[in-house]
Amino acid sequence: MSDEEENQDTSISGESEVEEAVEAPAETMAAVPLMIPFPGKLDLDGNISTNWKKRIPIALKPKLKTELQRLETLGVIKSVDTPADWVSSLVIVKKPSGKIRLCIEPKPLNKALKRCHYPLPIIEDLLPELNKAKVYTKCDVKNGFWHVTLAEESSYLSTFETPFGRFRWIKIPFGISPAPEYLQQFLKREIEGLPGIKTVADNILIYGEGDTIEAASQDHDSKLKALLDRCRERNVKINKDKFMLRVTEMPYIGHLLTADGVKPDPEKIATIVNMEKPTNVKGNLSEICEQIRQLTHKDNAWNWTHEHDEYFEMLKQAVTKAPVLKYFDSKSETTLQCDASEKGLGATLMQKSQPTEYASRALTKTEQNYAQIEKELLAVVLGMEKFH
Repeated sequence: MSDEEENQDTSISGESEVEEAVEAPAETMAAVPLMIPFPGKLDLDGNISTNWKKRIPIALKPKLKTELQRLETLGVIKSVDTPADWVSSLVIVKKPSGKIRLCIEPKPLNKALKRCHYPLPIIEDLLPELNKAKVYTKCDVKNGFWHVTLAEESSYLSTFETPFGRFRWIKIPFGISPAPEYLQQFLKREIEGLPGIKTVADNILIYGEGDTIEAASQDHDSKLKALLDRCRERNVKINKDKFMLRVTEMPYIGHLLTADGVKPDPEKIATIVNMEKPTNVKGNLSEICEQIRQLTHKDNAWNWTHEHDEYFEMLKQAVTKAPVLKYFDSKSETTLQCDASEKGLGATLMQKSQPTEYASRALTKTEQNYAQIEKELLAVVLGMEKFH
């Protein structure tokens, strides 16, 4: 590794066999999956009537016709000439590129559909597994829902109406409530089980572990190659344009993953930094701070002062300058530190004198009357409930 490469902020290495592997497999990056069918079955719950159809603006009709022809050619949708028990409205979404995406109006159908309730990953459960990770890659499954083929009888429930006739989805459409669960179930079957590979929705995370960046890079590269091989074998399509390849800092599901631990996502921080001060009592201000929360009490008049400006800025700084949280290690000794003040509770989960997670909340009026020792015990309860 050259000095220039080592001095990069987040990227590690420039050219390697991994980049070539990502560029090479056109069949892995193709648009439409051709795979062993993974059928998604839709079950209706109750007798809910279909919804009224929406008119399509004249200006969008040429693009709509072109897109319908494209999707039918790709085998994503199919025309319907027979009677259907359910017909949904068509929703057209404009993309920044000027192209359009076709969806169905999901609310009426979702009210009638039974959910399979397949468990979706929770990011907080994933983070402890990254305690030795130093190098990351992120990629997306291309047209993720198209990897799930609807069972034929279920396909007719996805029928939608257009000025050019009725069509049904052969692949599971975006917007219906079971879609994310079927996609996660598909990825669990096809991808998960590979070491160093995690999937949340259509996001795939690859991470390399090691005592040094160089060792972690080698570990990462072998895992990424294994993923690409599995994708070719199982016909899972990866979006080449959305690769974030071999970095030491990775924004992922609202967090910033680093070699040292997890930080708040800078984009989330920017939202807080640019937040305007409140102008009235509308909204949930109870979590900001006690001085500001007092303004929300029904017996208090709204009077935002210069003092509140200072508290508001102090709060934003405290949130945006949050320390790096160490990845939780299930094999390390863990300490729960708790504290209680007159107005609030706090708890910190510590390992090797470093925080792994925080929890806090304000005390209710009733709880504020507790004895101090009772408040301290309540803080312990907060920590146990949050971190158990």
